[in-house]
Amino acid sequence: YLEIGKKQALQEEILIRDILNAFSAEITALESFTVDADTAPNLLTSAQEVIQLLSPTFVLNKVNLQLADNIDQTSDWRVIGDKSRLNRMIANLAENAFRHSPMDSTVTIGLQQEEDSILMTVDDQGSGIPAEIAKHIFEKFSQAGNSGRVGLGLYFCRMTAERWGGQIGYLLLPQGGSRFWVRLLKPKPKTEE
Repeated sequence: YLEIGKKQALQEEILIRDILNAFSAEITALESFTVDADTAPNLLTSAQEVIQLLSPTFVLNKVNLQLADNIDQTSDWRVIGDKSRLNRMIANLAENAFRHSPMDSTVTIGLQQEEDSILMTVDDQGSGIPAEIAKHIFEKFSQAGNSGRVGLGLYFCRMTAERWGGQIGYLLLPQGGSRFWVRLLKPKPKTEE
């Protein structure tokens, strides 16, 4: 009973932290974030850090977490934003994919250069989200299925991406599974006067 109580208390703590993070993020939405190319966070570095952080949990549950093979490691992956919130966004998307991934499957983080932005994708091999639920998944307290979660992770991701001038969305993959995508703007280099 003690073990069950400890697990329940931990779940409650996570729930409370999620709620506090979402509301504090709303309040601090006017905080500064980096638009300067010299100090902008590197999306590839953040993705690598999140993979390193989350891999033990994925491995224990027989789910692989990896970067896509086609990412050019030498490209400039800097984006407008804040490093800690960028890492949190990537972690939220990866954890969400993990919860909906069957054993012996893979969650893949992809990065693609675009003219003025970088597209990040998080693909899983789960069953996908029904269309009637998918249109609400970025709203506060929205949940896909009976996850036991509070429904603030994707809301935080949307709020953060939009605050930085970016976009976020969801696609059902043709081969099955889900793709969450985030398009973040590249910082403009300083102009010489």
